[in-house]
Amino acid sequence: MTRFLVSLVALWLTASCLTSSASGQGISTLVFPSEDEIRQALERGEIGINEYHRLLELSRTGVDTSALYLYDEIPNLADFLSDYAPLWTELESEQAGAFVDTASHVSHGYVRYRSGRELVDGGRSRFRSAIRFEPNEHWRIDGRMDREYTGAERIVSRSVEYRSATGALRRVRLGSFTERYGLGTVLGYAGRRLSLEDKLSGESLLFPDYGGFNGGSVSLAFGEWTARGLVSTVRDQSHRIETVGGTIARSVGNVDLSVTSGATRLANRVTESRVSDTKSALTVAYRYKKGAVSAELARQWSEPGALAAVGEWRHRLEGGRIGLAAWHYDDRFVGLLSGSKSGRLSRRQTLNEVDYEFSDRRSGQSGLYARTVGQLGRRTDLTISAKGSAIDRDSSEVELLCGLIRGFGRGWELRVDYSLDNTRCLPTTESTEQRIRFEPSFTDGSVRIRTYIAYTYDHDRTDDTEEKYWSWFVRATFNLEEGGRVDLWSNASRIINGSPAYWYGYVQHEQPLFEAVSVIVKLSHRYSRHSTPSGYTQFSFQVTAGL
Repeated sequence: MTRFLVSLVALWLTASCLTSSASGQGISTLVFPSEDEIRQALERGEIGINEYHRLLELSRTGVDTSALYLYDEIPNLADFLSDYAPLWTELESEQAGAFVDTASHVSHGYVRYRSGRELVDGGRSRFRSAIRFEPNEHWRIDGRMDREYTGAERIVSRSVEYRSATGALRRVRLGSFTERYGLGTVLGYAGRRLSLEDKLSGESLLFPDYGGFNGGSVSLAFGEWTARGLVSTVRDQSHRIETVGGTIARSVGNVDLSVTSGATRLANRVTESRVSDTKSALTVAYRYKKGAVSAELARQWSEPGALAAVGEWRHRLEGGRIGLAAWHYDDRFVGLLSGSKSGRLSRRQTLNEVDYEFSDRRSGQSGLYARTVGQLGRRTDLTISAKGSAIDRDSSEVELLCGLIRGFGRGWELRVDYSLDNTRCLPTTESTEQRIRFEPSFTDGSVRIRTYIAYTYDHDRTDDTEEKYWSWFVRATFNLEEGGRVDLWSNASRIINGSPAYWYGYVQHEQPLFEAVSVIVKLSHRYSRHSTPSGYTQFSFQVTAGL
């Protein structure tokens, strides 16, 4: 207990230093049960368009145990050394729920179809279809196709995978896949870098609308040695990105050593001009009884002197756990396909040679991220997350989330948390948002009810304006005797003088029909005072059949 309190003091001092020095993904209490709620967060301005596309993709494909690093892309779920149990409370577990494939337990795969329609005059429709076939423990075949409200229809991913727990050949993947080598400074999940194909065609089949890699990868094991490699090509009408990379690792006792190299060529398909990017990294990881630490140093050879350093550490304390991540990327470091730790700050990278621009969350950025979860008493837990990043003195962000969780017995629990987001991007933005939430919850067998009341104070120092408002949220989940589940959701935000500027709610019923078939029916409504039209209703249903 004493050691845990000491760690809390150290973490609080870290957060204070970050706050005083500066006015991934972010630290957040947002929960996304489905892609509908991700869309609502975009409409409320709580996430940006790039984050929206990444979350949408991850909600469709899911996060499995071989790619836990993808949680770094989901608000509040970034963790430390993903091979270990996450530093999560009940809130983070609920946040992760929508990004886990609920049908992955079906022995031989599944077929899934989801359709949604706006219930207004001239209402638009969309659909999602997916198939996974696993004839045995070694093979998996995946395919997904979408149609958006805008009418854009395309293949979003397709893959064939072979895997084995024994022998030299451990894994082979062809098609769409994600990968991260080491801590991700050289190659990782970067999200979509090119525009999408808006119609079904041979081009959509060869180059789907997918934010990972497109090509093939292989994993090999030889005793204490492992080797992995990939080749990938993605393209749209104007650009093409070709990548080849690999990593070799060896375990010696409690120490893991790995060397990674990757080369990327970006070409303008119209002018045939090209630029190349080559990176290498050395990763050292050490495991000990109560934790682990890993550090990675990378160099970008195409930009002399461009270095990157990333470290992650986690430790188990008496009555708690603590994790820490730190990163630094030189100004000349170009993170086109990097997937390592970073903050939300980004800068526009312009490659004039090929007439290409993209948002880079790593170039020139330094930062620190710390999280601790532990017990203050028999029924009291405390969690603190602090994250700070900066590109220069005019571009910085600090985030802080402190939560006190108290159990009262008989299923009752109260969480009180305080969050701070201080953003400085001069000359356009300098703001501080503070929020305090009171969140009681009740869980009793088949029933779970969670609600919160929040007060938010937002001060924009750029134009010296203030905004103060309340929010009220309720979610109730009922598990039925027949195996079904009913989910009720109500979210009223920006309540000023008793009137909400925004409200979104839904009722959803999930019901198994047969041994391997389940159906989800959902009716939702959104109201926004400042939108035209101010409200719309949507109906959707989903059918999943196990194979």
